[in-house]
Amino acid sequence: VSTQSTGVQPEIPPLKMLSCLHFWVFFIIFGLGRSDFIFMNSLSKVFGESFIDNDHFLATTGAITGIMNGGGRLIWGSLSDVIGIQPALMLQSSLLTFLMFTFHSTTGGGSVMYFIWVCSITFVSSANFSLLPAAASTYFGPKNGKLKIGLLYVSQGVGALLQGLLVMGWHVLLDWKGIINIFGVCSLLAFAFSSILYLILKSIKEKRSSVLAKFETAPQPFED
Repeated sequence: VSTQSTGVQPEIPPLKMLSCLHFWVFFIIFGLGRSDFIFMNSLSKVFGESFIDNDHFLATTGAITGIMNGGGRLIWGSLSDVIGIQPALMLQSSLLTFLMFTFHSTTGGGSVMYFIWVCSITFVSSANFSLLPAAASTYFGPKNGKLKIGLLYVSQGVGALLQGLLVMGWHVLLDWKGIINIFGVCSLLAFAFSSILYLILKSIKEKRSSVLAKFETAPQPFED
């Protein structure tokens, strides 16, 4: 996505990036989006063991999710080149919201439904690994790109810590459905912030277009 098409300042220094509203919205989205990937890595097998008495099947499912993770990064990266990063984020978070809020239903659907949902959630969650570096470069400029990507990646650690503490605090009071719904709410919030991001980027684009229009219509100095 070119800077002309987004209307966002093409080069923003790392420190100035921290004062940009859309940086923090990206930060929140990526932090919330990390939650489902954390769930898949740490709790999905434990949840599966609560109704699937087949360790070999669960281990095989976990191995296949690695393929879904790697393939998903390629596909989401290609998709964002076509539809844009912000629409891709909205699509990702909406899919994760549906998948997480219905994940507990796999207890009734059995091992086949569980396999499909685990692979799907891992595939969709992998988008973060493609979209985060692309967002840093596209919306804040490629200069000092590693530092900018690193600043955005802090969101992953912060999100993991807060969500871990949240689950630890509630796991005594909640059953599996309640715990899974916490991650569903995180995905829903990510979708809400993705929608807010659309409005912010649209406003930035309109302001920049207005400035360019004024510059183009301003009287030019006389040239011999």
